[in-house]
Amino acid sequence: PHDPGAFTQGLHMDPQGSTMVESTGLYGESTVRRVDLVSGRVIQSERLPSSWFGEGLTVQAGRCIQLLWREGLALVRDPQTLKLRETLPLPPGIAEGWGITGDGRGSLFVSDG
Repeated sequence: PHDPGAFTQGLHMDPQGSTMVESTGLYGESTVRRVDLVSGRVIQSERLPSSWFGEGLTVQAGRCIQLLWREGLALVRDPQTLKLRETLPLPPGIAEGWGITGDGRGSLFVSDG
């Protein structure tokens, strides 16, 4: 089961296989949250400011990185607690943050549409 009201924009399956980290979008409703895969229950959740639209998400090299759609920012979070560690500008040439993934060796790949 999954929350039918979640506007899912990105997700990462936790290595242990029992939970996922999910980024949801929509202005005023965006979150990053950990969800139990069996029950669909939200275990942890951090709400974004209402002026931010959550988009893609990845967990790489001890960091949970969540993109914002038109704000030009990447949010770096603790992968366990989901608490915000730092806010970074998107690299030059990336107008909007849509999707993000990594190669497991430190390189990140971002799409902007």
